[in-house]
Amino acid sequence: MKKIIRFLKAIVRYIRFGKRITFNDYVYRLTVCEVCDHCDKENWSCKKCGCYLDKKAKMNTENCPDDKW
Repeated sequence: MKKIIRFLKAIVRYIRFGKRITFNDYVYRLTVCEVCDHCDKENWSCKKCGCYLDKKAKMNTENCPDDKW
């Protein structure tokens, strides 16, 4: 349930204030995530925050929980 609430809050932030990032920034973010210890490569999600990385990395209103991007 917490994961759903965090996702909905992220979507609201993105709709109100956000925009998509550039493709190069998106690739950079996913590259950083791929080598991170918190990356669940099976589900392509973050073990620390629970977010799906391919979705979160596209939003300029969202950040890595470890401040890596």
